[in-house]
Amino acid sequence: MILEPGQSAPAPAFLGTADRREGVWADGSCLFHAIVAGRAGGRVQPQEAGLALRASIARRATPARYIQAWRAYGHEGPPVLPFEDFVGKLRAGFSDMYTIPYIMWDQKLNLLFVEDGGFYCGVDYFHPARKNLLVYWAAGQHFEPIGGTRAPSRSLRSLYDRCSMGFFQLLMGRLAR
Repeated sequence: MILEPGQSAPAPAFLGTADRREGVWADGSCLFHAIVAGRAGGRVQPQEAGLALRASIARRATPARYIQAWRAYGHEGPPVLPFEDFVGKLRAGFSDMYTIPYIMWDQKLNLLFVEDGGFYCGVDYFHPARKNLLVYWAAGQHFEPIGGTRAPSRSLRSLYDRCSMGFFQLLMGRLAR
């Protein structure tokens, strides 16, 4: 169920936290609203704050920063998505597997995506020195914050590791067989 701004619901039980999911605007910028809320301790902020964060990230995006972020995740070749398409998604598209790693790099933040049954591993770029934000992926189409940002911690990493070895490592293990 997708929450409306002002609505709240318990976080998935497997997390073992009293933190709650908080509703944010479903305006195509929900991930940015979730980040702003997470940085505010899980309190939803005015809609303009999420839109301003999105605009700021898109404005700072350059081809050089795009490549720097791509390489920060261990990629050697050029990014899959051409820069013009990428920055267009940052400005106006839904956040996805092409933009989320860049957003995490730009914001120096781990976004750990949660569904009711566990972590979603399709976007797996955990960096141990970054703060963490749990983000609920509602119905596979909307992002909501779960509590505020958390300091890097061994316990959260071990919980996330139960999800997978990491998307890339899992994929490479399958290809090697």
